[in-house]
Amino acid sequence: NQYSSIMILLSFILFFDVLWSVPMLMMRADNKPNKFVLFNLISVFVTLALNIVLIVNMKMGISAVFISNLISSALLFILTYQYLFKKFNIKHLDYSIIHKLINFGYPFILAGIFTMVIQFSDRYMIEYFLDLEQLGLYSASYKWGSVMLLCVMAFNSAWQPFFLNKDNQGKGNFENISMYVCALFIMVWAFIITYVESSIVTLEWNGKFLLGQEYWNSIHIIKWVSLGYVFHGIYILLLPYIYIQSQTKWVAVIRGMGAITNVILNIFLIPRIGILGASLATCISFILMAMMVFSLNKNHFLIKYDMKKIISLIALIPLILIAINISDFSYYIPFSIPVFLYLIGFFDAVEINKLTNKIKLLLSNEGH
Repeated sequence: NQYSSIMILLSFILFFDVLWSVPMLMMRADNKPNKFVLFNLISVFVTLALNIVLIVNMKMGISAVFISNLISSALLFILTYQYLFKKFNIKHLDYSIIHKLINFGYPFILAGIFTMVIQFSDRYMIEYFLDLEQLGLYSASYKWGSVMLLCVMAFNSAWQPFFLNKDNQGKGNFENISMYVCALFIMVWAFIITYVESSIVTLEWNGKFLLGQEYWNSIHIIKWVSLGYVFHGIYILLLPYIYIQSQTKWVAVIRGMGAITNVILNIFLIPRIGILGASLATCISFILMAMMVFSLNKNHFLIKYDMKKIISLIALIPLILIAINISDFSYYIPFSIPVFLYLIGFFDAVEINKLTNKIKLLLSNEGH
């Protein structure tokens, strides 16, 4: 009876999630970041508050989690439906484009499944090849590595509506922005492995640690998980031309190759080097996906890239790893990256001025 009631609650949660996701997508398309962030924050805080009340105070157990999410989803639909219906008019429906929409969208169903394989297959294989204790160690440190994913997805929330806007297409805009954002991603990764991996997770307060001492043996995987998400970010940066050319089948193909690679590497590496193998499998899978999109853009869509800058960014990664391991001043490394890039001629004054204007567009507020 408990499981059946949870399934009913879950069904209603998905129902309301689908409904309120539509106006949220419209806000992104209309460059309304303030409203978008506000409603997402409302969802987070309402869910958190209800979990505290229902679980901690009222002792309602696991069903309280689903009730909290249902109330939050229903509330978000009520708050956002007016935005939807102001834009919606059945007279403006164009049934002729439904076929195009289906062709454009169905590959994302497969791509979503493949992404789940990449993100969750390692857990099942760690439990199968190793044990639950190793799975617990892996999951705890994986969450810290996922800090990089939060940064990537936050950027992607603005990136997609930006590159789908026809006014921003052409003139090499995407290539220039991608180079500098990629450099920023690498800086964030350097910060994660310099500060998070070595200091923050072991920070003690009131006799407690952010990451329990029993989990410290798995901290070494953070660098590889977060590096994988750097390349996931690069993969996202390279996607515009696939969307613009309506060649979304490549998204499914590339993520499918990433998923297959991930599974094979997990089977091969986990029995040999444990949870480190799972983190390396994730990292290599995302690297492969980024390389495939880059190759597709260069050879199929004939996009010209500044190879000097690409080589500079790729060279940064091993240099950062080496410097952190041998330097007594490793805490300064994240801040030295812009200096290094400047010295090798990565930045260009004209491009920086153009980039500043594009970032203003990318992060435009209600007035645009």
